[in-house]
Amino acid sequence: MNFTYTGIESSPSSWRIAGDGEGREGVVVVAEGLEGLVAEVKVHTEPAAAATGMRPLGFDVEEMNGTLSYLVGDDFLAADSGLGDGPDVVDAIYRRWRAAWTLNPLHPAGGGLLTAHAPGKPALSTRVRATKMPGPERSPDAPSGDWVAGEMDIVSDLGIWVGEDEPVAPGRVWRNSGDLPVYPQIHWTGSGKSFTPPGLSTPVALPSTSTPLVLDTDPATGGVIRADAPGGELDHPAWRAMRGRRVPRPIEIGGTSEGWVLDGCSMSCRVLVLDPWAW
Repeated sequence: MNFTYTGIESSPSSWRIAGDGEGREGVVVVAEGLEGLVAEVKVHTEPAAAATGMRPLGFDVEEMNGTLSYLVGDDFLAADSGLGDGPDVVDAIYRRWRAAWTLNPLHPAGGGLLTAHAPGKPALSTRVRATKMPGPERSPDAPSGDWVAGEMDIVSDLGIWVGEDEPVAPGRVWRNSGDLPVYPQIHWTGSGKSFTPPGLSTPVALPSTSTPLVLDTDPATGGVIRADAPGGELDHPAWRAMRGRRVPRPIEIGGTSEGWVLDGCSMSCRVLVLDPWAW
C-alpha cells in the first residue's frame, strides 16, 4: 500500500512516505513504521433476550490513533525538490517536514491529510495531527547522505478513513463496499433541477444557482450546501432554501445507488472505512 501526506495549509506540501516514489521529498517511513490508525469502535449493548450474551444497540467511533516512525535524508530526493544538494539539505528537509505538521488540536486546517492508495481501489484519506512529536535523535544538521530518524504519535479526530469522490454517471451503479452507510453528494448548476431517492415519491427540488454547488445529503451535516470546488465555501442562501425538505436514506453497507433518479443534476459517493489495512 502507498501512503502520501499533505501538510497543513500554512505549509502546503506533499510527501510520498511509503510505496511508489517514497523518499522523493526526503522522508520515508521505516519498515513497519506506520502503526495503528484503525477506527476505535465503542459498542453500546444491553442484555440479550436469551440467557446469555449481549445485544448491540449502536456504536460510537472515537478518535483514531497511530504511530509514525520515519527517516529524513536526501538519498532519494527528487531533482526538482528545490533544496539543492548542499551541506544543509538534510536540515532543510527536516525543518520542512516538521513544519508540515501541527500539535495544535484547534489548528484551522484540523491537521494534514494522510492518504492510503491500494491497487485497484479508491484512495482513502483521513486528516491527522501530531499528539507527540519529540525532537530528533541527533541533530538534523548532518552531512549529505546521512539519515535522521524520528517518531511521532498521530491522531485522526474524524476517526475513520474517507474514500475519494466517485462520480455516479447515468447507467452506472455504485456499490457501497465500505464499513458504514453512505449519504451521496448531489452536484448541480442552474434552475429546475431535482433528484428523487429511493423511498420518496416526490422529487427533492434544488435551489436555483448560477454557480456549481454540491449538497451533502447527510443529516449529520444539516444538509450543508457548498461551492462545488475543493475547499468550497458555504452557500448560506441555498442552504436555507433546502431546510425543512425531506432528506434521503443512506446507501447501506453492501447496497447500491440503484433507484436514485437524477433530473438535471449528478451524484457522487465516498466509501467510509474503519480499517485501511483490510481495504
